Amino acid sequence: TLPFPGKLSISIPCSAAEGLCPKEIPFTPPSADSIPTVFSQSKTLSFLAGSTGLLKAENLIVFFEPDDRSAPTRITLQGPTQSGLVTLPKKALLDVAPGKYQVYMIKQQLHKDSTALVQASFQTEYFTRSIAVTVNK
Repeated sequence: TLPFPGKLSISIPCSAAEGLCPKEIPFTPPSADSIPTVFSQSKTLSFLAGSTGLLKAENLIVFFEPDDRSAPTRITLQGPTQSGLVTLPKKALLDVAPGKYQVYMIKQQLHKDSTALVQASFQTEYFTRSIAVTVNK
């Protein structure tokens, strides 16, 4: 596992005279450390996924990959949110069949920027490590 730098640095064309302009894209990765190992379809579930909430241009996908490699299920949370606390309502958990899963999160961010020469969009994705989880009725 490589440490995440907290921001991505890139260079994009500014103008003919200036050449390249450095740009920084701030990004706070999620953490899988607080994902519980047992989920229940009958209860709303909350866990801490990061130190900050999601921004308007960010999504967090909680991805359930079955141990038997059958069809995965995903629950998408859209920003903005006020904190790093993820809440999965029991209604959303009903879409996840009881069983054993590897659960991980994918945080997506869309960042737009422009210079005199370029309008650019950057999509950033960060995948957490997987946690073995059992989903009960």
